[in-house]
Amino acid sequence: MNAHEKSSVSSCKLCDLLLSSLQDDLHRVVRTEATGCCSFGTTTRFGYVYHRRDAIRIYLRAKESDGPDLKALIGSNSAISLQVRGAKGSAWAQSTYYFLDVDHEAQIRAATSLLLYAAGKIKQRPGRQFLLPSEEDACQLIEGNRVTVQVSRVERNPKARAECIAIFGPVCSVCGFDFERTYGEIGKGFIHVHHLSSLASRNGRHTVNPKTELRPVCPNCHEMLHRRNPPISIEELAVRISR
Repeated sequence: MNAHEKSSVSSCKLCDLLLSSLQDDLHRVVRTEATGCCSFGTTTRFGYVYHRRDAIRIYLRAKESDGPDLKALIGSNSAISLQVRGAKGSAWAQSTYYFLDVDHEAQIRAATSLLLYAAGKIKQRPGRQFLLPSEEDACQLIEGNRVTVQVSRVERNPKARAECIAIFGPVCSVCGFDFERTYGEIGKGFIHVHHLSSLASRNGRHTVNPKTELRPVCPNCHEMLHRRNPPISIEELAVRISR
């Protein structure tokens, strides 16, 4: 019996949201469900989730010396608290020196940032500033003079993404591509989620209706939808493909 089969609905939901949030920035991440816990990783494991009554406890693959960076990432006003193991004698304890408890969906994004750091995917910059993987892609070296281009990142809601996929399934709404059908187990559940009305055009926080505002799309179609501003509609791109 794996961890999800014997855990509460609330605990499993938090773990699912954490996976969805990680996949927004780290598409190759996989979750392995064992008897005692769930582990997250790509080529190596960087986080371990232990299911509690209505919460999850996350152990980070991090050393004691990572503490200042991890604390800088969550900041002083974070919804989560970085904690230190009591017993640190074993090699396992020393390699997972820090942990955090998550009992609410609002804590997921902060937890995601710490896991991405543990995975080596958040890069520290001078002055202890950090870039998420998707933000790092926007920093380019232009031929001639070296110029760093930074963008502000509009935060996505992992719950809205998960609900969109639950409604429409992990199949592209434009071309019908199904990653699991083509790639097998490694493609299971993988898909991008597209905002029908550009999220960047909205002013600040707003309520998202996954059924009317979001659609699952493959990465290729997602890029093509955004070849125009405002984006091309799902229907128009589907017609272009059919031609």
